[in-house]
Order: sequence, then C-alpha cells, then structure tokens
Amino acid sequence: MRRGTAETRTGETTKAALIWTAAAAAREWAAAAHNLAACAFNRKAAEAAAEAAAAGLDAATAGYEAVGKDDGLSNAALVNATALLKSAARAQRRARAAFGEAAARAGSSAAEFDMAADARARAGDTASERALRGRAGTARARMQGADRRASLAGRAARAARAASRKWAEVAGERPDGVAWPGGRAAWTGVQESVRADAERGQAMLSDMAMRAAADMQAADGYLDHCTAAADKATAAAEDAGGSADDAGGSAGAPGEQEAAAAWNEAVAAARNAANARRPLK
Repeated sequence: MRRGTAETRTGETTKAALIWTAAAAAREWAAAAHNLAACAFNRKAAEAAAEAAAAGLDAATAGYEAVGKDDGLSNAALVNATALLKSAARAQRRARAAFGEAAARAGSSAAEFDMAADARARAGDTASERALRGRAGTARARMQGADRRASLAGRAARAARAASRKWAEVAGERPDGVAWPGGRAAWTGVQESVRADAERGQAMLSDMAMRAAADMQAADGYLDHCTAAADKATAAAEDAGGSADDAGGSAGAPGEQEAAAAWNEAVAAARNAANARRPLK
C-alpha cells in the first residue's frame, strides 16, 4: 500500500499518523523547554535559599558569641546578627519568588506532556504515550514540590525578620557590656539549639542547590534530545506530504486535517515556550 494511504491501529492514515507524531514531538519539545525553565528557576531558588541558610548560620554564630567569657553582652555582635538575619530574609524572599516561577513552569511542562501524550495516542504509539504520561506526572510532582518550597521560604523569611527585630530589641534595651543574667553559660545554653538548627539547614540547602544544578544539566540534555526528535518527526511528516500550515487547506483523508491543525498548534506552543525561556539564557 502506498505511503499516505496505509492505516494505523487507531484508524488514522499513515500520513495522518506521521503528522500526529510531528505534533507530539513539537509538544514534547515545548514541555522540555518549560521543564528546563523550571529547573533554572529551581536552581536560582535553591541557591538563594542556600545563601539565606549561610547568612542564618553566621547570624546564629554571632548571636551565640554575643555574651563573652566576662558574661558581658556585646551589642556589636547583636547588631551584626541583626544585619545577617535581614540578609537571610531578603534571600528567602528571592527564593520564594523563584520557587513560585519554577512551580508555574513545571505546571506548563505537565500540560504540554499531556498534550504530547494525546498526540502519540492518535498516532498509535502507546508506548510513547505511556512514557509521556509518566513525564507529565513527574512534572506535576515538581510543581507541587516547588509550591511547597515557596511557602516554606516565605515562612522562613518572616521568621528571619522576626528574629532580627528580637536581636535589635535586646541590643536596644541593654547597655553594651552589661552582665547577662546567668552569664555566658545561660546565654549559650539557649542559643545552642538555634545554631545547631542553622548548621543542619545550611548543609541541607547546600545539597539541594547542588542537586538543582545537576537537574538543570539533565534537563538541558533532554531538550537537545527533543530538538533532534522534533526535527526528525517534522522531516518524516513533510516527506509524506504533510505540513503544519495545512490546517485550513482542502480536506484530505480522514484525520489528516485534524492532525495538521494539532501540529500547527503544537508548533505555536513550541515557539511560545522558546520565547518564555529566552530571558533565562
């Protein structure tokens, strides 16, 4: 049977199946582009959160040392801790905004993966459809995770600001060098858990920043793979006589015009995704 007239298991002609495959590849490329953008924002957020954690640890250390061996209070140490906590709060606010962007891009990626899966189903490629459904699920999980981290970063920013106000109040209420009730032992006993928490937080967030960088590298490689696959699928569809611009043309075999319309929309989605990630370069 001549190419363009054979039928797939879904009842589409071979030409229609090739066009659906090209549409799926364009949608997968768009999904990959949004995924890369999500990873870029996630890395930016993780780096900001790690910066906040480092500032928080420095603040906790300064606070811990605010009462010396002579049991006197050092207002200079408290003022330093206050400034560091304000820096931590600013970094957490940047992290919150970037995690929010990462969540939005991951949501766009999930939607594109679902549409790519739909197109693969129309082409009769059930194995690829299942794989794309799995990628859509992963993208939605990333969206939810980024949403949670945005919320946590917002809470951390508020906590750091509250702590900075507390240190400022302590420094303002007591003269420099005044003896602290209970001496250094009482002061450090209260501050020890704060510093330990800050150390754990810094280690965790530094590790998250490294993982985010690795995820972005993998996402970049996946986008390259999708670029090659989309080029190949486009060439095959065009060799069969298809075109993304045929959506409004004369009626062809059953399903061919619908496939062309889907391809045209998929190409537009890919262009939009490319424009959306351009500022991240």
